[in-house]
Amino acid sequence: MRPYIAALLGALVLLLAPAAAAPAQARTPVQLGAAINDDGFQAPDPRYRATLARYDAVVAESAFKIAETEPQPGVFTFGLQDQMVSWALGAGQQVHGHTLLWCRDAWLPSWLLDRAWTADELTSVLDDYITTVMRHFGTAVGSWDVVNEAFNDDGTPYDCLWSRVLGPGWVEHAFRVAHAAVPSAQLFYDEYRADWVNTKFTAMEAMARDFLARGVPLDGIGLQMHLYGRAPPQYRIEEAMARVAALGLQVQITELDDSTSSLPGTTAQKLDQQAQAYQTVAAACQAQPACGRLTTWGFTDAYYRGAGAMALPFDTEYQPKPAWFALQRVLRTPVPAPGNRAPGAPDAPSASAAVSRGQFTVSWPAAVDPDGDALTYALQHRDANDGDWSTIASGIRGLSYAFSSTWPEPQGTWTYRVVGSDAATDGPPSAASAPAVVDRTAPLAPLVTADRAADALGGDWFADAVTLGFASAGDPPLPDGSPGSGVAPASLPAGGSFATAGPHVLSGTVSDLAGNVSDPGTRTVQVDAAAPVATLGATAGGRAYAPGTWTNQPVTLHLACADEGSGVASVDPDQVVEGDGAGQRRTATCRDRVGHSAVAAFGPIDVDRTAPTAPAQTVAAVAGEPVTLRAGASDPPGGSGLAPDGFAWSRPGTPVRRGPSVRFTFPTPGTRSLLLRFRDVAGNAGAAAVTVVVGPARSTTLRSGAVTATLPRRVTGRAIILRVRSDATRTVRVRLERRGARRPLATLHATVAARHARTLRVRLPSGAHAGTYVVRLSVLRGRRPVGHVVSANVVVGGL
Repeated sequence: MRPYIAALLGALVLLLAPAAAAPAQARTPVQLGAAINDDGFQAPDPRYRATLARYDAVVAESAFKIAETEPQPGVFTFGLQDQMVSWALGAGQQVHGHTLLWCRDAWLPSWLLDRAWTADELTSVLDDYITTVMRHFGTAVGSWDVVNEAFNDDGTPYDCLWSRVLGPGWVEHAFRVAHAAVPSAQLFYDEYRADWVNTKFTAMEAMARDFLARGVPLDGIGLQMHLYGRAPPQYRIEEAMARVAALGLQVQITELDDSTSSLPGTTAQKLDQQAQAYQTVAAACQAQPACGRLTTWGFTDAYYRGAGAMALPFDTEYQPKPAWFALQRVLRTPVPAPGNRAPGAPDAPSASAAVSRGQFTVSWPAAVDPDGDALTYALQHRDANDGDWSTIASGIRGLSYAFSSTWPEPQGTWTYRVVGSDAATDGPPSAASAPAVVDRTAPLAPLVTADRAADALGGDWFADAVTLGFASAGDPPLPDGSPGSGVAPASLPAGGSFATAGPHVLSGTVSDLAGNVSDPGTRTVQVDAAAPVATLGATAGGRAYAPGTWTNQPVTLHLACADEGSGVASVDPDQVVEGDGAGQRRTATCRDRVGHSAVAAFGPIDVDRTAPTAPAQTVAAVAGEPVTLRAGASDPPGGSGLAPDGFAWSRPGTPVRRGPSVRFTFPTPGTRSLLLRFRDVAGNAGAAAVTVVVGPARSTTLRSGAVTATLPRRVTGRAIILRVRSDATRTVRVRLERRGARRPLATLHATVAARHARTLRVRLPSGAHAGTYVVRLSVLRGRRPVGHVVSANVVVGGL
């Protein structure tokens, strides 16, 4: 019997049977939802709504998206949407809103895309849209996809108008606005191709965990399940759902469809494969208590995009397909009819390859159903460290399951069993299959061995012919701890013998029994051919030394040894000639690894290491006045003599000065330390410390505008003499005060001609005592000072 016909007959049994009891699991039944197509809902064909009424919940394919609900800015249209909600509530169905925001520019209205927005402007649009739409429907729409598809496949944020203008916080903001609009609504995030644990799923999971930790309102995650003939294994879907549930969130299958266009086989075979995919997804949802709803993206092929896709549970004539009965079998398991007997256990399955890279077929004999019912099968597996079985696929209509390049079997040592099911009852599991090893890990690179130990330590040097061969280095264990498939003995390459001088390379790979190829195992051996070549060179003071030239540095002799054969084994250490003298000679020896030696000689060597000397000096100076420093260096008799250009005077923070004598001016009193360096013609260097004791300056200068006055810092007697200059003819006033007292002791007014210096004498009054006095200078205009009044202290003694 054709599987499609058998499925239809099975459905008739279900329709005639008593009302279905609750599933055996202690959980709320999974709701079965469908997406409403705008055209289908408005079509005059009554079959559309009649078929839609068979579902528990509905969601609009596009009617609730912003392009249809707000086609013009601030203009909301809810006519069709209100009809959908009213009809669904009248049919006893729950309504899910999809979607408030979709991160796809292609599905936004032109009024959003055709202008530039500031963040504040677009935030206002977003807030108004979410609030208006959600409050319009109120509690009639109990749950919403607040944001749809905000991630790329690599887990990075998707580029769309919302993310570009509002930045990375736009998703969180949307959820907070939605919760504020209708606090009782259940809020979901919906994503495409995050239906198993991949990079996009991990990014979505991290976002959800962050939201929950910070109190962002989020109730669930929607996994879309657009399969396109590539349904993931059931255990991978269950893993993704379990990770969502572990966060304390609900999970839904939101957009299930499966285009058969790319599937091989006849129409019936394609529909069987599709039914298997639907049943696998439904079984994963049924197995996870947090999965509360499975929604197909439409329900009839009459309004599905893509000719010939046959992606939905009902065909273009609204007839149920095997996919519909697959959903009913899992989500609405009926009570077996009276007298119904469970199928028997199939014989143990077998893998088409005992060792493989994960693309093979598991097949099994048909189970026997005592009532002659058509059977489907669930295939389960476990690896070496699994205690429980996990399901690979449910609702298999044939007697085999193929692991493909899209969904290969993971690495490990696997056993398999199958469970046969009729329309209402699961039979016992089969016995376990023989183990099948799935190995995609390459073996270790082979070892390259020699027929004896190397004749020289390191470098694999041999004195004569050597024979090399290959040996296995092993195959790494698999992730479940079981052994790898093992190196295939026949894959070991042939060895070789090498006798000629020079390097010889032997390289080769091995394969394991699964066909994985190792990295190359490589070994380079060399056969000795020649003695070393020795060259003795010399340096003095870090520079090359030429024989027969005088140097003031120790001469270091270094032996360079090169060998084109086995390599250098030993080299005499460096020799240092330190003693003065002429005509000295040295020799040194080196050896290679197989005993050859070479001797090199060097000379003559002439050394003069007598340095010139100079005594330390202490020199007196006055602040602000130049002082001349002279070197007192000398070179002992027989030396090379002082180099005229070899004198250098240095002190911190100033450039080095050169020459046997130099002039310095120090602006402030204090002690200055200098270092005098000098050398003789042969390069011998000496140094001496020079200390300059700088006394106080003899005068100071006052400036008031363009008028300057120079006066002594100390005076002896009763007169203080100032030297005053001005750029123009001006009247100045000079006042003399006792330090600490503001009353002047003497005041002097004088006119200073332009560009001429004038000497002013300020006398201390009789009775004045020795001490510190303040001289104040100001420029007058009339009788009033202009500019700053400047002052200086003068120490008066000898009174």
